[in-house]
Amino acid sequence: MGLIGYFLSNRGIFFFVAMLAVPTILMLSLIRPQEIDYDMARGAKDGKRDANPAGFTELLKDRRLLIFMICAVLFHFANAAMLPLLGEMLAIGKGRNR
Repeated sequence: MGLIGYFLSNRGIFFFVAMLAVPTILMLSLIRPQEIDYDMARGAKDGKRDANPAGFTELLKDRRLLIFMICAVLFHFANAAMLPLLGEMLAIGKGRNR
């Protein structure tokens, strides 16, 4: 995306993201519901059905999930800080074309 923005245009990044949505939707449509173990996805232990799925506090006790959550939040904060700069660049580029 950086190369597209650098060599083509800043708007090209947005078009590229829209194009990437198409293969993502296609791949998601290939997931068969029969292959998903819904009990295990909700925290069942050893294939046994658990009446109580994992709670939020239990998720916070898992160090790997906590680190992932922190990284995801920091990533989104970094992107949010760049949005005003991108808006300025797009506005300046649009002003030159007129």
